[in-house]
Amino acid sequence: MSAAAAATDKMPSRPDAFGRYGKFGGKYVPETLIAALEDLEKAYADAMADEEFKVCCCSAWRLCRHVIG
Repeated sequence: MSAAAAATDKMPSRPDAFGRYGKFGGKYVPETLIAALEDLEKAYADAMADEEFKVCCCSAWRLCRHVIG
């Protein structure tokens, strides 16, 4: 196995909690969208911390899964 193939095998297939792949991997979005993405991540975290929103969102998601399949 080549060194490049060995390195690829060790590369995580999912990002960590900060959206990074491996030791040096960054987020795969254009630099101009980083601020908007960080705003979206914060809004999502705030929404998921709101119990009323989670109840509403989860029940709507279950309904969609039931209707759509």
